[in-house]
Amino acid sequence: MIHVHDVRLRLRESVAPLDEIRHQALPLIAALLVPTALMAAALGVWRLGADLSLAGEFPINDGIFSHWLVWISLGVLFEIIAYHLNRLRKDQE
Repeated sequence: MIHVHDVRLRLRESVAPLDEIRHQALPLIAALLVPTALMAAALGVWRLGADLSLAGEFPINDGIFSHWLVWISLGVLFEIIAYHLNRLRKDQE
């Protein structure tokens, strides 16, 4: 017969390494999101410049990723996520 206390103890022991991995992974993910956000924003500016005939041809001509607003929105979204991950990490310290 398994008692509830035994199950709780085992769950806590198995979750502890996941918390440690998450604590170590948050700064890495946040650090990688910042250049990704800049790249997405640069692609958005390139696409906008191509639409205004100020830049060279944009390589993606069809689909959702052919719009400048999508790229700039992704850049903003990635930057917001990186900001919140950094804030979460500082709150955990």
